[in-house]
Amino acid sequence: MILDIYKDAIEYSFQDKKGLIKFGVFYLFNILILPIFLELGYSYRVTKIAVHGMINGGEKFPDLNDVISMFVDGIKVFFVKLIYLIIPTAIFLVLTYISMINGMFSSYIGGIIAIIGILIFIVSGVICFILSDLSIAHMAAGDETLSSALDIKRIWEISKSIGWLKLVGFYIGLFIITSAIILIFAFIIGSIYGMFSVSSGVLGINMGVMGGLNTILLIIVCLILILFIYPLLTIFQARSIGLIYNLQ
Repeated sequence: MILDIYKDAIEYSFQDKKGLIKFGVFYLFNILILPIFLELGYSYRVTKIAVHGMINGGEKFPDLNDVISMFVDGIKVFFVKLIYLIIPTAIFLVLTYISMINGMFSSYIGGIIAIIGILIFIVSGVICFILSDLSIAHMAAGDETLSSALDIKRIWEISKSIGWLKLVGFYIGLFIITSAIILIFAFIIGSIYGMFSVSSGVLGINMGVMGGLNTILLIIVCLILILFIYPLLTIFQARSIGLIYNLQ
């Protein structure tokens, strides 16, 4: 079933190249901050379609319209992520403080507490990260209010219904696939750049022209990354999260 989710999400992500590029325009202006919320809002729409659909259901990309609504959805997603981030951060800060206090009396005890604190921070961080994604999917599946996203008791029940072993395995697979896509892109770009450098040397292109061509190539690579690769990965992950939510 998990493999079916990956397969569906990959096929879904590649179905509309023009839609990907339109979505990628938001990434071009992320430096302005506000488009980040539009990006989050659009990924939320992808998750919403997934939770109301099914694996291999033939759903299409959401429309890039009603930007005000999309912006508001993005703010809600950001807020949910922020709330869940506070929990492991607070745990880390408290344990760090305890470690520092004990370290004044015994460096050995302080070191042990610091190690335990890091481990607790990592485990709680992973748990909160997964719960935040399930919360967003739950919000999209229900009344789309923050109260439903922050219904911790219900979200925890959903996580147990899906199964924590399955969820952790799902996220490991998601990480591997995402990394593989990035590595494939990097390999292709590296190969093109290598061939370009060799060809330039054979043709005897001077260093000034070579530098200009390298700059152009770098700009093209960045545009591909921003307009295609990042949107592709965002949609792939948002779709996958919506489908894993449906396994409860």
